[in-house]
Amino acid sequence: IRSAEACISEQGPAPQFLVFEGQPGTGKTKHAVAFAKAMGLPLLYVTPDVAQKPGWFNQVHADLEKRRDAVLFFDELDTFTTNSEKWCSQFRQFLDGVLSPSDARVIVLGTTNDAEKIAPDILHRSDRIRFDRPEAVHLRSMWQMYAQHLKDDEVQQLAATSSAGGLTGRDVRQCADFAERQTTISFLNRQGHGGGYAHGMALAGCPGPAADLYQQCIRRRSR
Repeated sequence: IRSAEACISEQGPAPQFLVFEGQPGTGKTKHAVAFAKAMGLPLLYVTPDVAQKPGWFNQVHADLEKRRDAVLFFDELDTFTTNSEKWCSQFRQFLDGVLSPSDARVIVLGTTNDAEKIAPDILHRSDRIRFDRPEAVHLRSMWQMYAQHLKDDEVQQLAATSSAGGLTGRDVRQCADFAERQTTISFLNRQGHGGGYAHGMALAGCPGPAADLYQQCIRRRSR
């Protein structure tokens, strides 16, 4: 989002072709959506089924003529370009046309888990932004949000274990969701609601997940 704010400042023109690269779960897609929002532009998601059709760029151009300003989003761009020289050639022509100087503001944005799978001449046209796994301080902030019932030292231990295990933001969210489900199921079973219908009042008094349950999930997801 800071990059988007810099793009719309008076410091210089916005980049026209961005590639967000990094491992799965590091927030590339979410940041693509946030980037378009910060730029004040609609996000046009080019799906694989559209991009593989003959003349797909004509369809996208038609959409652009209606909107003029937009962010064109290719999620997992490497899956489009791998082993398809014909598609790469079309994409190069598309970039040359869309990114040529005009009064319209169009940004092409792609994400990838492995930038090396993208044709070098396509990659060299882009501004690349690397998404790494979160550091311990960021993991601590995530755990503080998901496990507000825990003590500070317990949250710090979760962050340390997550950092040592190489967890991503997606991993943290999934661990938190898993621990909450397991805790809720166990609570309902103790209340005699196992396997049956239980309305919201049945969850009154349900405690938050124990720190050990979070830790178990973290260890299972550690790399």
